[in-house]
Amino acid sequence: GVKLMENMPYPLVIYLFDPTILRKPHDYCFVKFFTLMIDLRLGTTTIPGLNKVDLLENLTEIKKYLEDVEYLSTHLNLETSMQALLAYKLCKILPEVSSPVRVLYLSAKRREGFDDLETVAYEHYCTCGDLT
Repeated sequence: GVKLMENMPYPLVIYLFDPTILRKPHDYCFVKFFTLMIDLRLGTTTIPGLNKVDLLENLTEIKKYLEDVEYLSTHLNLETSMQALLAYKLCKILPEVSSPVRVLYLSAKRREGFDDLETVAYEHYCTCGDLT
C-alpha cells in the first residue's frame, strides 16, 4: 500500500468500516484512531466511511459518537474498563493530532452517500474546499 500511494499524486483513501464493530464507546475511538493510523502509514488523506447504513436503526446515535469527540469522551469517561480509560485518554488528544474530516455514511443497497463521497473527492482535489 505504501509503495502504491507513493506513486499517486494526492492520494485519497476511504476507510470503509462495518457497523457491526461499533458495540461500545471505545469502538468509536478505535475507528477514529485507525483512520489516523492509515493516514500516517500511507501518507494520504483518509476519510472514514460507515458502510451498510441501511441496516441501522440507531444511525442518529452512531453519528453523535462519530462526529462529536466531546460526546464520545463523556461516554467513555462513564465506563470503568481499562479499554474505556485508554480510549478516553486517546480521544482527548484527537483534536491535536488529526485533521478535521467528515464521516461518510454509505449504503450500496440504497445508493446512499455516494454524492457525499463524490463531493469529498472533489474537495480533496481542488483548493476551494475542506473536508469537514
